[in-house]
Amino acid sequence: MNKRGYVSWLMFLTGALSIGNTSAEDKLADFQWQHRVLITQLPSKDALAKWRAYFTYQQPDLAARKLVAFVQIDKTVYRLTPEQAQFTSVHLRQDILALLDRHPDTVLLIGLDGGIKEVYPLRDFSLEQVFADVDLMPMRKAEIGR
Repeated sequence: MNKRGYVSWLMFLTGALSIGNTSAEDKLADFQWQHRVLITQLPSKDALAKWRAYFTYQQPDLAARKLVAFVQIDKTVYRLTPEQAQFTSVHLRQDILALLDRHPDTVLLIGLDGGIKEVYPLRDFSLEQVFADVDLMPMRKAEIGR
C-alpha cells in the first residue's frame, strides 16, 4: 500500500472508531433537563469501587430522582453505572474537571436546569441527604405530583 492509500485508510479507520465512541451526552450541558448530576473527585480506585457499590445499592432511588454520578480520579473521569464505572468523553471530562478545580473536596449537585444546587463536603457525604434535598426542589415535587 502506498503512503497516500495508507493515509486514506487511516483516516477512514479513525472516523469509524470515533463514530462508535460518540455519545448523546458529550458535554455536561447535554444532561440539562434530562438528569440531575453528582460530581466529585476521589483519591483512589479503591474509593471508586466503594462508591460504585454504594451507588449500585441506591440505584432505584437515584433513578427515581434522575440522578447520574461522575467521579474523577487522577484526571480521569468515570460515570458510575450499576454495571461498572465507564470512561467519559473528552469534552465531558473537561467540563467536569473545570468544576472540580473550583470546588475541591466536595460533591456537587447540579440540577435539571444545569445550575449548582448544593455543595456537600466529601468527608461526610450521604446520598440520603442528596435525596432529601432533591425531594424539596420544586421540579422534583412536580415530578411526583406534590
